[in-house]
Amino acid sequence: MKTTSNEYGIQAEQFLTSNGIKFRATLSDTKSPAWGSDGKHGHRYRVTLSKPKRLTFDFWSSIADAQKGIKTVRPYDVLACVNSDAYTPETFEDFCAEYGYDSDSIKALQTFRRCSAFAKRLRAFFTAEELKQLQGIQ
Repeated sequence: MKTTSNEYGIQAEQFLTSNGIKFRATLSDTKSPAWGSDGKHGHRYRVTLSKPKRLTFDFWSSIADAQKGIKTVRPYDVLACVNSDAYTPETFEDFCAEYGYDSDSIKALQTFRRCSAFAKRLRAFFTAEELKQLQGIQ
């Protein structure tokens, strides 16, 4: 059943269906993400992916969607970010170089540690083949 007409959205839904992954996103609140110090962020969702393993995590939608009053998140929005998150650089120095963080910052180190932990959870949830398929829906 297609719920979107955009090519990437269709690919995301096909990815979920073909891999037997259920997607649920529930609007949670307006709490700022740990890395957001400027107060600008989208809506916070609690996302659950299950297949029968389960992965639950917080996800923030785009600032633009929040400004437009959009209070839903599509599988594509989440999966495109998850794909990127699964490949977080393995060293703090590489992380800082890739994302523009100051390598002499405690806050950057804390962010790196959170991202690394989440990347490990993603790689444990998805198979290598699923991760490869995710790359095709960006």
